[in-house]
Amino acid sequence: MIRKWSFILLLLTWPFALHLQAQAVRKVGLGEYGRYILKAADSLVYIDFWNGRTVALTPANTNGKKIVDISGALYSAVGIDAEGYAWVFGQGRIDAIYVNKDSSGAPFKDNISCTGYFGAYTTLKADGSIWTWGSDDWGLFSPDHKVTHPKPVRLKMPPGVKFSKIVAGQTLMALSRNGDVYIYGGNNGVPQKIPLPRPASDIAASHTGFFIAIVPDDIKKSRMGWPYGFGAESLFFGVPGPLQGPVPLKKIWGITIPIRRIVANHNVIHFIDSLGRMFGLGDNPCGEVGNGTELVNRADIYHPPQYAGRPYAWSWAKHENLVTKPVQIGIGTTWKDVWAGNSYAFYHYAVDVNDSVYFWGRSKSWVNGQAHDDEGNLPNAFDVLSPTMLHVFSTPNKGFGKFTLYTCNAGPDQSITGDNTTLSGRATPSSGYTIASYKWTQLSGPSCTLTDPDSAKTTVKKMKTPGTYVFKLLMTDNNTGAISDTVAIKVYKDTLSNKAR
Repeated sequence: MIRKWSFILLLLTWPFALHLQAQAVRKVGLGEYGRYILKAADSLVYIDFWNGRTVALTPANTNGKKIVDISGALYSAVGIDAEGYAWVFGQGRIDAIYVNKDSSGAPFKDNISCTGYFGAYTTLKADGSIWTWGSDDWGLFSPDHKVTHPKPVRLKMPPGVKFSKIVAGQTLMALSRNGDVYIYGGNNGVPQKIPLPRPASDIAASHTGFFIAIVPDDIKKSRMGWPYGFGAESLFFGVPGPLQGPVPLKKIWGITIPIRRIVANHNVIHFIDSLGRMFGLGDNPCGEVGNGTELVNRADIYHPPQYAGRPYAWSWAKHENLVTKPVQIGIGTTWKDVWAGNSYAFYHYAVDVNDSVYFWGRSKSWVNGQAHDDEGNLPNAFDVLSPTMLHVFSTPNKGFGKFTLYTCNAGPDQSITGDNTTLSGRATPSSGYTIASYKWTQLSGPSCTLTDPDSAKTTVKKMKTPGTYVFKLLMTDNNTGAISDTVAIKVYKDTLSNKAR
C-alpha cells in the first residue's frame, strides 16, 4: 500500500518537478536594457529577441557550445563556455561572437569566470591571471581611457599572486586565492592591495564608488564572515566618507549572523547570510533595495526640475530614498544566490533554494519580460518593488502597449456660508495598476472635521470660523504609486459680505 501511494504521489508531482527543472536558471547577466539568462537545462544563454512578430526569449547561437558563466555589460554580455573560451552576446542579437584568440594570436582558453562592465569584458583564467578586452573603462592602459583592445590582453599581476574572483565596479576588484583583495583602476594598470585584518572570502564593487569585502573570523573554518567597506561613496553603506581605508560594518549594520554572499550595483548592496536570509541597503529611487517602496512613482512629492510633470522619471541624483542600514527582503524565502550588474542595471535577479527565480527593481525595456510605449519619458512605470517570482521561460513577454498616467482631482474650489460641505474627488490609476486607497488631509485653515477621510467623497463639518480651508486628496495605487491634488474652501459667515467680496 505504501509503495502504491508513493507511486501515485510521484505521478502527481512529476509534472511540477519537470516545470521547476525547465524554469531553473544557472545565472543571469544584467545590462541596462537587456538580460542574458543562462538556462540550467541546456546551458544556453537566452536573450529577448525580436523574431518579426514579437519579442521572445530565444537562445543565442553559440554553435552548440555550452555556457557556464555569464555577466552583463552595458548593451552586451560576456560569457565563458565549458571548454574555457569566451563569448560576447549582443543585446537583441541572436549570433554570439566567439573569442578564441588573445591579442598575441594564442588560443584564449582556460577561462573559468567573467565580468562585464560597460564596453569592457574581463575574464579570470584557471592559472589565476586576469585578461580584458574592449574599452578601457578603468584607465588601465591610458589616463584618458582611449585605448581599446579588440582581443584579450593580460593584466599586470602582483608577484606570486593568483586570483580566484573578479568583480567589476568603478574599478576592477579582485580576490586572490589566499584572501587578499586588490583593486585595478588607473595607476598605470598596477593593482593596489587593500589592507584588511584577515583574509577575505567574498567581494563586491559598485560603479558609483563603494566597495565591500567579507572577512571571516577564521577562513580555514568558515568562508562566511563580516563586511568591511571602503571607497569615496561610503554613505551608501551608512558611513560618511570618503574613507582612508576599510571600515568594519558589523556593528554599524547591526548584524549578528555572518554573510555568505554579497553583491553590489550602481547604488545598492545585497547580501545573503548563513541562514539564507537576504538583506538590502543603499539608494532606493526605483525599488532597487526591494523593501516594497520607491520614489519615482510618487508624483505627489517627487518633482525633479528636469522631469517636472513626468512621474516615473528619475533624476539620477545620488542619495535619494537612501536606506543606510540593511533591511530584510523576501521574508520567508530561503535564498541561494543573487545577481547584480554595474552598467546602469538598477534591478536584480535571485534564486531561492528551490531554484525559483525572482526579480525586483527598475523594470525598463525587457529586463523582466515587459515593456511599454514611451519608455523614454516614463522609464520606471512598471518597477517591481520587492522580490517577485518570475517564470521566465513559460510566461510570454508582454509590452508595447499604450501607458496611461494616473490622475487625481480633488474637485473645484468652493465658497460657502454654512458650516458643512462635501468634497468630491476622483482619480484613475496608471495602466496596469488599481487604486489601493484614498486619503483626505487638511493642509491649512481653521480646525474642522473630515467625516470620511479614506473615501474619494467626504463631508467636512464644523467649519465655524471664517477663512480659507485647504484640503489634499492623495490617491495611492497597489504599487505604492501616489498622486495628489488640493482644493480650497472659502467660508463666509454672512451672505452680504460674501456678495461684496
